[in-house]
Amino acid sequence: MKRILDKVATPPGALPDRAQTWLLLGLTAIIAITLISFPGKADRPRGDDSEIPGSGRGPAPMGVGAVDSAAQRIRDEAARKAEDRLREQLGVPGPRPDGLPPPPMEVPD
Repeated sequence: MKRILDKVATPPGALPDRAQTWLLLGLTAIIAITLISFPGKADRPRGDDSEIPGSGRGPAPMGVGAVDSAAQRIRDEAARKAEDRLREQLGVPGPRPDGLPPPPMEVPD
């Protein structure tokens, strides 16, 4: 009986048999060890689970953040309008659109 011989030369850069399997297993082990060693930070501090929503402790209920940010925008806009009115009354030039400071004012004698 004749034996079949493999006379094909292995191409340069080819990995030996089962090398890819061992390489992937090693990489998986490294990733698993890294995840176990460095678990990351906790999402929130552990404490009393009987926190009352909106009491200042713990996360705010849904929708409260949007109301707070809207109220803050309204306060900021009101303050800006009051500042603009005061500038008009005193004759102080407002902020320039290019962001530069206003030119110096003349002082009456």
